[in-house]
Amino acid sequence: MPDNATCPAVGRHTARGQRELGVEHRQGRTNQMKVRSAQSNMHLFKRLGVALAVLLSGCVAAGPTPGVGSAPPSSSPNSVAPSASALALATPKGATYASGALGYRLELPPGWQRAPCLSNAGPAGSEWFTPQPDRAGFVDMGGVPNALSVSVHANPKGLTPREWARGAAPLGSRIEDVIIDGRQAARGGIGVYQDEAIVVPDADRMFVVGYLFTDEVRKREAQAVLGSFHVLTSAERLAAPTPTPDSTPARSAESVADTLADGFARRDLGVLGSVLAPCVMSYNEGGGPGGSAGALFLDTLRDQFARGLSVSVKARPLRPGLFLGQASGAFAGSLTLDATWAYPGEPPRRIDLLLAHQGDTWSWVGTVIRFGN
Repeated sequence: MPDNATCPAVGRHTARGQRELGVEHRQGRTNQMKVRSAQSNMHLFKRLGVALAVLLSGCVAAGPTPGVGSAPPSSSPNSVAPSASALALATPKGATYASGALGYRLELPPGWQRAPCLSNAGPAGSEWFTPQPDRAGFVDMGGVPNALSVSVHANPKGLTPREWARGAAPLGSRIEDVIIDGRQAARGGIGVYQDEAIVVPDADRMFVVGYLFTDEVRKREAQAVLGSFHVLTSAERLAAPTPTPDSTPARSAESVADTLADGFARRDLGVLGSVLAPCVMSYNEGGGPGGSAGALFLDTLRDQFARGLSVSVKARPLRPGLFLGQASGAFAGSLTLDATWAYPGEPPRRIDLLLAHQGDTWSWVGTVIRFGN
């Protein structure tokens, strides 16, 4: 899936539900699930960027286009001459990353990558970066630890960076004026799930760049990334490369259903992974989502098999994905399969397997715990 993604609205998880979906290890183990990016896998995560950006302000803009660029500073009404208050941080020596659609560039430390399963596109958009893109994730409205985010918001009221930051920051937070990319900006503890963030203006838009890390070395790297932030000029945005088209071969829903039935019967992660989307959602009926990159989802499922999990799948009939509202949006035309998940010594639970498609390619994109068996 080339990268652009969409996310559903968040709700509430139960520990039992997370365990049975492979979102969380059984009996209180920490939830490890990660979120999925889906423009090349049916826009599964359109609202994730919005849900996570609520902690910064609430309204994000256009989708990501990876690329590389270098050019002179942007000429903008928001530009100002650098001063002693400029954010003085060393630029990390790693990859240069640019988004033509969102209109920014930054320098990433060695090993850092864009996390497709956290990034989204559309009228609202944000991108996330982490040293471990296949291990980061989210649960409900919690923050995303060990990651840095860039989101862009409409600014119809023409708020200054300080005004914007003050409106998004928790009461009593420290806010200071800084110069970023030659622009008057603001910095501080902005948002509930951020160690630190900067607010950078661009005409009638506002960028918010923040991070949450538990390791002090990573925090210093993230601070350097903030200092490298650059708003692209119009020419730079046009020059940014476009995403590589998805090359996944066409695959029918029926073939995915048969593969899942076979893979679970044999507990074969290779077979299951062959039809698994790069990013996977996990739901409780009537609650909210957890998410996981496909690689982590399979790792968790391997652990569950080792603990005795058995899954039986009824490959037919394929039922409409009514729980997620298949009439429109990301889950248009989605389908579900009945499955029974059971651990030794415990009553079985009904967990639907969610199938959805991007073009002619169907994939296993998530699981839904049902309250009734």
